[in-house]
Amino acid sequence: MLLLKKIIITFLVALGYLYGAFGLSKSEAAEPIRVALVHDQATAEISCDSDFEVQSGSNKSILPKGKYFLHIVDGKLVMDEQHAFGSTISVHALAGKALPRLNQRSYKGYLRALADNGKILVVNYVDLEQFLASVLPTKTMVVWPDEVIKAQAVAARSYALYHKQINRNKQYDLTANDKELPYEGTGPRIEKAGVAKLITATRGQYLADAQGLPILLERRPYRSCQQCLGKSSLLPAVRGRLRQRQPRL
Repeated sequence: MLLLKKIIITFLVALGYLYGAFGLSKSEAAEPIRVALVHDQATAEISCDSDFEVQSGSNKSILPKGKYFLHIVDGKLVMDEQHAFGSTISVHALAGKALPRLNQRSYKGYLRALADNGKILVVNYVDLEQFLASVLPTKTMVVWPDEVIKAQAVAARSYALYHKQINRNKQYDLTANDKELPYEGTGPRIEKAGVAKLITATRGQYLADAQGLPILLERRPYRSCQQCLGKSSLLPAVRGRLRQRQPRL
């Protein structure tokens, strides 16, 4: 019990960093996080339970529901030989229709696929808060106090924004198998309403340095945490100073 109290105190200390947190500007909040789902592969499966849209350049096509195998022919992306596109496509759900799946997993936002040196790269462009709602449940437990889960949300948002910042000139910000924030898409077994509500309560808050740039957060290995709670946690490993500021509008 004493160890558990120490763990909770540690999380609450992390929450205290919120007083040095910054709010995201409107333009930053609107930008999706880019998560690489497939890379360096020869093929990928795209399926959907309803019709869906594929955009290649300025051309848009509505494909019937079903299963398609995406691959590369002469540097261009092809679905089942019947549908040929350019070297880059984006896959979108139609309004009110089912989400397209990649390799049997559903993802919010949209998918961008490109031929990259003869291999397929598929990136999910997804709202940051929706991304957090998918990754946070595996980093938390329902027995944790609400303020602890809020601290985790701020820590995870800071981590994601840091990688978005340093990878802005690359094709993606994070990979789905990231060691800190593994991402499995969307679904009732992945997202938890209680956690999503607490994420919303911290919307736009992240840890920043004196210049307002997101600070790198890393996981600190607490054996007591793993033994008592069965989870590892993102806790701040702060590189820079935190100052108290009003959220930016």
